[in-house]
Amino acid sequence: MPEQDVHIIVRQVGERTLALCRSVLEKQAPANVELISAVPFSETVRQAFEAGIKAGKKWTLCIDADVIPTADCVNQLVTIAEQGEDRLFEAQGLVVDKIFGVRRPAGNHIYRTDLFEKALTCLPANAGSLRPESDTLWSMVRLGHGWYQSDILVGIHDYGQSYTDIARKVMVQYHKFPQKRELMLARFKALAPKDSDFRVALAACEKAEHFAGTPQVDAKRLGLVAQNLLDEMKLAEKDVATPEEQQMFESVVPTYVGHPLTEAENGYIGPIKYHG
Repeated sequence: MPEQDVHIIVRQVGERTLALCRSVLEKQAPANVELISAVPFSETVRQAFEAGIKAGKKWTLCIDADVIPTADCVNQLVTIAEQGEDRLFEAQGLVVDKIFGVRRPAGNHIYRTDLFEKALTCLPANAGSLRPESDTLWSMVRLGHGWYQSDILVGIHDYGQSYTDIARKVMVQYHKFPQKRELMLARFKALAPKDSDFRVALAACEKAEHFAGTPQVDAKRLGLVAQNLLDEMKLAEKDVATPEEQQMFESVVPTYVGHPLTEAENGYIGPIKYHG
């Protein structure tokens, strides 16, 4: 697929892996990578749709900066989108998620750009929605434009993130996935003695338990809460990503290639099919 058919947007709020994410994508489509940063997340989604309209490409690929894409991520996602019907609005693949320990959908969406005007009318009016992007997808389904969940593996997620980012995201996920809390806590408790990422994740769950109401997906507000948590833990923030870490990142995806999805992973993913 020619690179001019896709405009790539990296959605970021200063993630530690931003430069690496962008670098991997620029090797696949060097002229078409744009950065967007906004809060709350619903505004990020809005700005990405508007940027896609302005760029005027057939497809708009949104990748979150906490995802390190595979070397063929762009081609894989464009290919599955092209295979869909004209009424397809969005398609997405899977990432290996460090925090949850599974392959699941997160941080990758390829959209049919000429449906963005309609999609902008479907964005949730409530800025505090935990799922503004998912809510929009299901609203578009009701208008006749579905989305496709693929099982292709397009990257890794939440590897090498700052402690602050891990804390703020886990606080959201604790409320976003209440049915997974028991599994989250068991995993975090088991891994916390070996990996400080999980020590932070466990403390973030405990902090989230005492929230009044549902947290807004706002990186700035939750970032302050997360920083206070690190101060309470007397834990210094990570330095920049090292070459050794980047080599480790590259070793993750091959360990999953060719292995069928597990029952636990299917519980996070849902059906591999067209929804619409």
